[in-house]
Amino acid sequence: MVVDHDGDTPIYLGIAREIADRIQSGQLRPRRPIPSESQIMSGYGVSRDTARRAIRHLRDKMRLIYTVPMRGSFVRPEGETDDVTIAVEDEVFIDARMPTAVEMAELGMEQPGPVVVVIMAGQVELYPGGSRIRVVPARKS
Repeated sequence: MVVDHDGDTPIYLGIAREIADRIQSGQLRPRRPIPSESQIMSGYGVSRDTARRAIRHLRDKMRLIYTVPMRGSFVRPEGETDDVTIAVEDEVFIDARMPTAVEMAELGMEQPGPVVVVIMAGQVELYPGGSRIRVVPARKS
């Protein structure tokens, strides 16, 4: 497991890309666990935060894995999706469009396809097409 610690790409993205390659090659099989945070930390020589960011990217952006609390993260079977829930305090804009080459790389998309764009409070979030977006009001504290 090799990650370029001096390159332009954030380390967590390099780790996520390497794990994604193992999923797409069939080395990591559907419904089977991916490396744990501890295994990523020791295998790549990174901090827990970096390991968590890699796992979060695989789950939330690339949609290749799912996480079961207290059990770990597992390879998502191809074609299986789950809902994305967004809590909003203000206006939210949702659109669909074709991604740029950079966005495709960040989402781990091999083939062009639509993405769902969510713009909220000046922040832009992208989700692969086919994601179901549920918008709910944020809880008032």
